Amino acid sequence: MVITGASSGIRRATALRFAAAGANVVMVARREEALREVASECRRHGVRALVVPVDVTAAESVERVADRAVETFGRLGVGNELVTTDR
Repeated sequence: MVITGASSGIRRATALRFAAAGANVVMVARREEALREVASECRRHGVRALVVPVDVTAAESVERVADRAVETFGRLGVGNELVTTDR
């Protein structure tokens, strides 16, 4: 699951909720250190968490997110209500 803006607020909570449900997460935001902290919390649930610090207003950055997600997890999950339990 790709979650943009995952370094704070409701998107951070979303990343943690997906992780608690068993979903691997790809977390995207500009603040790398904050993303790393959230990733550490997600990993406590036994899932994989990928940190991709980017500015999503740049098209090449968004492509990099997709490439990294597929390289790491073999596929890309997108959706508001999708929770996969593949680990």
